Amino acid sequence: MGSASVASRGFRFRLSAVGVLSVSPNSPLSLKFRLDDTSDDPRDVEGRLEVDTLGPALLGLVGDLGYRTRGPATVSGTVYRLKRDLFVDAHVEAEVEFGCVRCLEPRQLSVRVRVQRVLVPADRPKVASEDDGDEPATEDEKDALDHYEGDKIDLGALMQEALILELPMNPNCADSQGSPCANAEEVLSAGRADEDTVDPRWAPLLALKAKLN
Repeated sequence: MGSASVASRGFRFRLSAVGVLSVSPNSPLSLKFRLDDTSDDPRDVEGRLEVDTLGPALLGLVGDLGYRTRGPATVSGTVYRLKRDLFVDAHVEAEVEFGCVRCLEPRQLSVRVRVQRVLVPADRPKVASEDDGDEPATEDEKDALDHYEGDKIDLGALMQEALILELPMNPNCADSQGSPCANAEEVLSAGRADEDTVDPRWAPLLALKAKLN
């Protein structure tokens, strides 16, 4: 005898083979949940990285020009579990401001990054045993692995890290608007002028070079 499902008021009711109704909410998980809230069926996950957490993490990434968040970052995706391994496939999006490293003009940048990770128990042995049924990770897979403690999952730090790694290390106007700085020629001219200016401390060596030539 199989099982049947019916939906009512945002919940899925499953009638088991023994006639017992089990209830599982359709509402998405937040970024913090328990491992038992997941199964081998993908379940939606949604949440935000709030400004008071994300903002300080962005400061100082590019010196005084720094990134500044324009609001919370949003996260949406799915999670599912196989044995004790949790598979995450999500997108994190944010709007940030920065000062162009070339012309110093304030600019804005929309960031969207896909995060695909596998979370495994922190206490998993390096060599899987036949008893627990866990498969050891290959070398190629280890780069995509993260760990969780106990049965509590918190995706916040994982999503924040992925967002920060996606940000350009030397943000400029091209990153924001797809074109060079409006005063690009002026900036380049200033750079060439700086290169032509000789540090007076090198004057003795230049004089010696002139004599040798």
